[in-house]
Amino acid sequence: MADLATEFANVEEITAAGDHQAAAVALKDLKQSVGQLADNVAAVPPLVTNLVKVFPEQLDEIQTSYQSLTKHNFHFPDIDIPAQIEQVQEQMAASDKAIAAMDLVQAQSDNQAAADAIDSMYAAMEREMTARRTVERDEAMVSRFIVHAQRQNHALIVELDHLNQSYTLNNGELQEAKDLREELVTLDRQHQADVQAVDDHTAVFSAVADHLNAATTRLRAIEERQVAINAAVSKLKDGEKSANLALKAQVTAMRAVQRSLDQLQLPGLPESYTDRLHHVQSEIDTIATALDQIKIDLDDINQQLVGLASDVSDLEDEGRALVDAVGMTAQLLQAANRYRDEHPEVADAARKSRALYNEYRYQEAADNLATALEEAVPGSYKRVEDAYLDSKDNV
Repeated sequence: MADLATEFANVEEITAAGDHQAAAVALKDLKQSVGQLADNVAAVPPLVTNLVKVFPEQLDEIQTSYQSLTKHNFHFPDIDIPAQIEQVQEQMAASDKAIAAMDLVQAQSDNQAAADAIDSMYAAMEREMTARRTVERDEAMVSRFIVHAQRQNHALIVELDHLNQSYTLNNGELQEAKDLREELVTLDRQHQADVQAVDDHTAVFSAVADHLNAATTRLRAIEERQVAINAAVSKLKDGEKSANLALKAQVTAMRAVQRSLDQLQLPGLPESYTDRLHHVQSEIDTIATALDQIKIDLDDINQQLVGLASDVSDLEDEGRALVDAVGMTAQLLQAANRYRDEHPEVADAARKSRALYNEYRYQEAADNLATALEEAVPGSYKRVEDAYLDSKDNV
């Protein structure tokens, strides 16, 4: 205010001296000073209102609430509310002095710091009250959930121990179940400590609520995993039955191929076929032995069954090719008999094919005679082939 009075006097002196340009500059400065004073005057009432009404009422409410909450066993380890109240009161006193000195920037800073501290105290108390409601709602539920999960885990381990006597558990199911058991023990230990702290009136409710929320989330995941493990291993017995049925089906397929060849009463079989047959028989014996063990590895057996199915399919293909070669050779020999007088080369080819046939080279026998017949009598091979295919369709 003193500075403002000085500026007024300065304007009057300059005006009286007749220096109109200097007077205009001084008047402009005076107007800015008056405007700043008006802004400061406008800013003071809200600051004062906070200091004389808003903050004191809030501090009284916080003090009363804090005393009530501590009597009802609330704890605030992360904030010292009585010390915070004293700090706010000091900030209020500093703000009051700053206002008196018209240092409104400092006054606003002190007011804001006080407001922030008051908000943090309210938030701390609200957090603990909300947490207590969570604890009262969920404590018993989590206790029951832990008991349920432990019973489920015990039953799972018993079942896995039993299955482990008969089946190789390749995915670490038993160890995983035991690891889950240890995790449940840890969860239960923490939960029991929290329950005891609540009973002893020493619990920090926000910490207990965090433990309950985390435990609930983890217990749900553990339950889902234990159900999944049980579902997976429960299929082992069915898997054993399926493996036996699959092996039986491959044995039947192998025997069907062999029976179709036996019916032809051949002088012998090609080495390539007998080697393949012996390999398939060896695979069958190996799988049958694996299935007959006290403890079986279904994953390994199923892999072997895939290989066996492929090899039996190849055996069937080769067996059908042999049947067709033998059948075509018979048909071609009949046709050769009709043309051997007119075409000596056909008779020679027939003799060679019979020799190949007796050496178990059935496809070569058929190909040799087919070539000779087609060269001697064009179109004859197609007629023989059609006749053979018709006879197959009619069987």
